[in-house]
Amino acid sequence: TRRYLTVADMHAIQEDQFSIPARVLLPLLDGLESGDDEVSRAFDLLSNWDKTLKKESKTAAIYIAWERRLRAHATRLFVPMDARQRLGVPTVRLLDWYTSPDGHFGDDPLAGRDAVLVQSMREALDNLRARLGADMEQWRYGDRRFKRIEIQHAMSEVVNNEIRAKLDVGPAPRGGTSYTVNPTSGGDNQTSGPSYRIIADTSNWDNSVATINIPGQSGDPDSPHYRDLFELYVAGKHTPIFFSREKVESVTELSLIHISE
Repeated sequence: TRRYLTVADMHAIQEDQFSIPARVLLPLLDGLESGDDEVSRAFDLLSNWDKTLKKESKTAAIYIAWERRLRAHATRLFVPMDARQRLGVPTVRLLDWYTSPDGHFGDDPLAGRDAVLVQSMREALDNLRARLGADMEQWRYGDRRFKRIEIQHAMSEVVNNEIRAKLDVGPAPRGGTSYTVNPTSGGDNQTSGPSYRIIADTSNWDNSVATINIPGQSGDPDSPHYRDLFELYVAGKHTPIFFSREKVESVTELSLIHISE
C-alpha cells in the first residue's frame, strides 16, 4: 500500500535531533575499558544512549563535551601549529581520522587512538563538572551554561540594562547541533539554524503550518509580536498559515495600507 507523509510526520522530521557523527564515533568505544570509574560510567551511559541530542539529556551533554575534546585532539595531531588559528577540522575528516587511525596516533595507531578516546572523555567530564556542577545526575545538555539559544540585538552592547532587556530574547534551552536534521549550530549558543520552516498541505492549503521569523513578526520591542513566536520555536511547535481569503480575514488583527502618490 502507498503511504503519504502526514503533517505529523513532517513535524517529526523537522524536529529530528539524532546525531549523525555519534553513529560513527560511539562504536569506537565498544570493548574499550578504563581504570577510571567515572569514565567507565560515561561509557556505559553512551552505550545505551539513543544518540538523540535532547535538551533534557545528561548523556547528550557528555557526548557533545567528548566530541569537542576529540576535535581538539584531532587539531593537535593533524593540523600544523601555524595553521590552527585559521583552519578548523571538518567533521568528515574527524570521523575518518578516528575510524581509520594512522601514524599520527603513534607507532601503534589503534592503541594510540584508543588512548585519545579515553583521555578525551576524562577531559570532557572535567569540563562538564566545572560548568554544570559535581553531580552528574543534574547535568543537562540544554542547561543555559551549555546549549542554549539567546538572541542578542545588534544594539545590545551600547544600551542600558532596561533597554537591553527589551531588545534581547532568551536564553532558552536547546538540543541538537549543526549535524542534526534540526540544526542548532555547533557552539554553546545557537547562532544559526532555520528561522522559517513550513509544512504545506497541498490538498488543503489552509491546513499548512509553519515556524515563522523567530523571535516574532514585529521589529518593535514594544509590540506584543516582537517575541511571541520565540517560545513556540523553542518548543518545536508550529502556527497555522492560512491561505484562503476567508481564513486569513477571520484571524486578521491589523491591516497596514500604504498609499503612494
